[in-house]
Amino acid sequence: MYAEEVLDKAWPKSGDIAFEDMEKLPYLTAAIKESFRLSHRAVSPLRRVVGPGDAVITGEKIPAGVNIFLFLSSTFVHLNLEPTSFYPERWLKSSVRSRGTEEKDTPSARAADINADKYLVRFSRGLRSCIAIQ
Repeated sequence: MYAEEVLDKAWPKSGDIAFEDMEKLPYLTAAIKESFRLSHRAVSPLRRVVGPGDAVITGEKIPAGVNIFLFLSSTFVHLNLEPTSFYPERWLKSSVRSRGTEEKDTPSARAADINADKYLVRFSRGLRSCIAIQ
């Protein structure tokens, strides 16, 4: 596995990895981001109450006052080439530079063009997104 080879080369000692040593491991960071991109996020329900009068949702009548919970989670496939492939290099800006400008339609180039980090939701968003935020 390539990520394991990179880890062994950049940090051959045993024990914990110091924070300073993490800067030597951009591929590991890219692999973690790619794992987050492909995994299901921890989502909180979006709670809504049916207002006065009934509502019809997908053909089903929902009485007024009923709580509706929507669980939202998605992967933006239009933002990525090869969206279902595990491709950590898409997060490495250096891999875009090394390919040159003639290859604009690669996963790395697409990620760099759209600033993919701003679309990466590592946890959930909203009121109860992460206990560490509080």
